Amino acid sequence: MAKPTKQLKPYVPQRYPYAIHIASFQSLDTATEKLADYRRGFQAYLVRTNLGEKGIWYRLFLGHFPSATAALDAIKKYQLQGALVARNRFACLVGAYASTAAADKTALQLGDKGFLPYTVTINKVYYLFVGAHPTADAARALLMNLAASGFSSDLIER
Repeated sequence: MAKPTKQLKPYVPQRYPYAIHIASFQSLDTATEKLADYRRGFQAYLVRTNLGEKGIWYRLFLGHFPSATAALDAIKKYQLQGALVARNRFACLVGAYASTAAADKTALQLGDKGFLPYTVTINKVYYLFVGAHPTADAARALLMNLAASGFSSDLIER
């Protein structure tokens, strides 16, 4: 698996646990199509969610916000009808990279294993994440799945 190309500062929680939940899809293909549409203007990402008897769903989220109010303001500003505010405090941090090319290489490897990675840029550092969950337990389950697939990651608060 690709490793970060150089030692970068460790991830410091940014305290942006809120996101905008746009929609949920049972089809990964449909979710991926919608993701591409939203990436044209937003930081959009998908999170796979196992709903037990209801099956696997793919949730489309936008952004990272410090408060529910900030997320609601964005919903109103961009007229995102039907969108909801979600509090997803926990994610799995796969790595910190000095370039998008390096982050993209690992993201492709993650995607090949069925994970849905996304990148957040903070001060010219590209942090590669998988998942966004309301509970630490849900994120820990993902952490274990990543490890079983050969990816080291850390449970972090967003």
